[in-house]
Amino acid sequence: MPTTRRRSQLVESTVRKIAANKESLLDRLTARLKFNKDDLDNELPEHADLVFQVGREFALSESARDGQNEKLKRLKPAMYERVGQALGPKAAQWKMDASLEEQPDWAEERDTYLRLKFETRRWEELKDAFSQRGYAMHNSAGLVTARIRAESGMSE
Repeated sequence: MPTTRRRSQLVESTVRKIAANKESLLDRLTARLKFNKDDLDNELPEHADLVFQVGREFALSESARDGQNEKLKRLKPAMYERVGQALGPKAAQWKMDASLEEQPDWAEERDTYLRLKFETRRWEELKDAFSQRGYAMHNSAGLVTARIRAESGMSE
Protein backbone atom coordinates (compact mmCIF):
# COMPACT_ATOMS: atom_id res chain seq x y z
CA MET A 1 0.00 0.00 0.00
CA PRO A 2 1.46 3.37 -1.01
CA THR A 3 2.38 5.87 1.65
CA THR A 4 0.50 9.16 1.92
CA ARG A 5 3.36 11.00 0.23
CA ARG A 6 3.55 8.43 -2.57
CA ARG A 7 -0.24 8.54 -2.99
CA SER A 8 -0.08 12.33 -3.19
CA GLN A 9 2.64 12.11 -5.85
CA LEU A 10 0.53 9.63 -7.86
CA VAL A 11 -2.49 11.90 -7.68
CA GLU A 12 -0.39 14.90 -8.71
CA SER A 13 1.07 12.97 -11.63
CA THR A 14 -2.38 11.87 -12.76
CA VAL A 15 -3.72 15.42 -12.52
CA ARG A 16 -0.80 16.66 -14.65
CA LYS A 17 -1.47 13.97 -17.30
CA ILE A 18 -5.16 14.86 -17.40
CA ALA A 19 -4.31 18.56 -17.70
CA ALA A 20 -1.87 17.81 -20.55
CA ASN A 21 -4.52 15.74 -22.34
CA LYS A 22 -7.09 18.52 -21.88
CA GLU A 23 -4.61 21.08 -23.22
CA SER A 24 -3.91 18.85 -26.21
CA LEU A 25 -7.64 18.40 -26.83
CA LEU A 26 -8.18 22.16 -26.55
CA ASP A 27 -5.40 22.76 -29.08
CA ARG A 28 -6.76 20.11 -31.49
CA LEU A 29 -10.27 21.52 -31.30
CA THR A 30 -9.01 25.09 -31.67
CA ALA A 31 -7.22 24.01 -34.86
CA ARG A 32 -10.56 22.73 -36.17
CA LEU A 33 -12.10 26.21 -36.08
CA LYS A 34 -10.88 26.74 -39.62
CA PHE A 35 -12.96 24.97 -42.22
CA ASN A 36 -12.67 24.30 -45.91
CA LYS A 37 -15.49 26.18 -47.61
CA ASP A 38 -15.01 23.99 -50.68
CA ASP A 39 -15.68 20.83 -48.64
CA LEU A 40 -18.87 21.77 -46.79
CA ASP A 41 -20.34 18.31 -47.50
CA ASN A 42 -17.85 16.90 -44.99
CA GLU A 43 -17.40 19.94 -42.77
CA LEU A 44 -21.10 20.45 -41.91
CA PRO A 45 -21.78 16.95 -40.50
CA GLU A 46 -18.55 17.07 -38.45
CA HIS A 47 -19.47 20.46 -37.01
CA ALA A 48 -22.20 19.06 -34.77
CA ASP A 49 -19.79 16.51 -33.29
CA LEU A 50 -17.17 19.19 -32.66
CA VAL A 51 -19.73 21.47 -31.00
CA PHE A 52 -20.80 18.55 -28.81
CA GLN A 53 -17.19 17.81 -27.79
CA VAL A 54 -16.49 21.44 -26.92
CA GLY A 55 -19.78 21.75 -25.04
CA ARG A 56 -19.06 18.60 -23.04
CA GLU A 57 -15.56 19.78 -22.11
CA PHE A 58 -16.93 23.19 -21.16
CA ALA A 59 -19.55 21.57 -18.90
CA LEU A 60 -16.94 19.31 -17.27
CA SER A 61 -14.60 22.24 -16.74
CA GLU A 62 -17.39 24.38 -15.32
CA SER A 63 -18.36 21.57 -12.95
CA ALA A 64 -14.76 21.13 -11.75
CA ARG A 65 -14.42 24.89 -11.22
CA ASP A 66 -17.67 25.09 -9.28
CA GLY A 67 -16.69 22.07 -7.17
CA GLN A 68 -13.37 23.68 -6.31
CA ASN A 69 -15.16 26.92 -5.43
CA GLU A 70 -17.41 25.01 -3.03
CA LYS A 71 -14.35 23.35 -1.53
CA LEU A 72 -12.83 26.78 -0.91
CA LYS A 73 -16.03 27.96 0.76
CA ARG A 74 -15.96 24.94 3.09
CA LEU A 75 -12.24 25.29 3.80
CA LYS A 76 -12.24 29.03 4.53
CA PRO A 77 -13.86 28.93 8.01
CA ALA A 78 -11.48 26.22 9.22
CA MET A 79 -8.52 28.14 7.84
CA TYR A 80 -9.71 31.38 9.48
CA GLU A 81 -10.06 29.52 12.75
CA ARG A 82 -6.50 28.20 12.46
CA VAL A 83 -5.14 31.65 11.56
CA GLY A 84 -7.19 33.29 14.34
CA GLN A 85 -5.77 30.89 16.93
CA ALA A 86 -2.24 31.65 15.75
CA LEU A 87 -2.73 35.43 15.72
CA GLY A 88 -4.85 35.77 18.82
CA PRO A 89 -8.39 37.02 19.41
CA LYS A 90 -7.70 40.70 18.77
CA ALA A 91 -6.11 40.29 15.34
CA ALA A 92 -7.37 42.72 12.71
CA GLN A 93 -9.32 41.32 9.77
CA TRP A 94 -6.72 42.48 7.25
CA LYS A 95 -4.02 40.65 9.20
CA MET A 96 -6.11 37.47 9.24
CA ASP A 97 -6.73 37.80 5.50
CA ALA A 98 -3.02 38.27 4.83
CA SER A 99 -2.14 35.30 7.04
CA LEU A 100 -4.77 33.17 5.30
CA GLU A 101 -3.10 33.84 1.95
CA GLU A 102 0.22 32.64 3.40
CA GLN A 103 -1.22 29.27 4.45
CA PRO A 104 0.10 26.60 2.02
CA ASP A 105 -3.14 24.57 2.10
CA TRP A 106 -5.24 27.62 1.27
CA ALA A 107 -2.85 28.89 -1.41
CA GLU A 108 -2.78 25.49 -3.13
CA GLU A 109 -6.57 25.19 -3.18
CA ARG A 110 -6.98 28.82 -4.31
CA ASP A 111 -4.44 28.33 -7.11
CA THR A 112 -6.30 25.20 -8.23
CA TYR A 113 -9.53 27.21 -8.34
CA LEU A 114 -7.89 30.01 -10.35
CA ARG A 115 -6.43 27.50 -12.81
CA LEU A 116 -9.85 25.85 -13.23
CA LYS A 117 -11.48 29.25 -13.64
CA PHE A 118 -9.02 30.10 -16.43
CA GLU A 119 -9.52 26.72 -18.10
CA THR A 120 -13.29 27.12 -17.97
CA ARG A 121 -13.03 30.54 -19.58
CA ARG A 122 -10.91 29.11 -22.40
CA TRP A 123 -13.51 26.36 -23.05
CA GLU A 124 -16.27 28.95 -22.96
CA GLU A 125 -14.44 31.08 -25.54
CA LEU A 126 -13.92 28.03 -27.74
CA LYS A 127 -17.61 27.17 -27.41
CA ASP A 128 -18.51 30.68 -28.56
CA ALA A 129 -16.02 30.45 -31.42
CA PHE A 130 -17.58 27.19 -32.61
CA SER A 131 -20.96 28.88 -32.55
CA GLN A 132 -19.54 31.58 -34.83
CA ARG A 133 -18.00 28.84 -36.99
CA GLY A 134 -21.48 27.39 -37.45
CA TYR A 135 -22.82 30.75 -38.62
CA ALA A 136 -19.90 31.13 -41.02
CA MET A 137 -20.45 27.65 -42.43
CA HIS A 138 -24.16 28.34 -42.85
CA ASN A 139 -23.39 31.58 -44.69
CA SER A 140 -20.80 29.83 -46.87
CA ALA A 141 -23.33 27.15 -47.78
CA GLY A 142 -25.80 29.89 -48.73
CA LEU A 143 -23.20 31.55 -50.95
CA VAL A 144 -22.38 28.26 -52.66
CA THR A 145 -26.08 27.63 -53.27
CA ALA A 146 -26.53 31.15 -54.66
CA ARG A 147 -23.51 30.71 -56.93
CA ILE A 148 -24.81 27.40 -58.25
CA ARG A 149 -28.23 28.93 -58.94
CA ALA A 150 -26.64 31.91 -60.68
CA GLU A 151 -24.41 29.70 -62.84
CA SER A 152 -27.27 27.44 -63.81
CA GLY A 153 -29.41 30.48 -64.68
CA MET A 154 -26.69 31.91 -66.87
CA SER A 155 -26.15 28.73 -68.85
CA GLU A 156 -29.81 28.48 -69.88
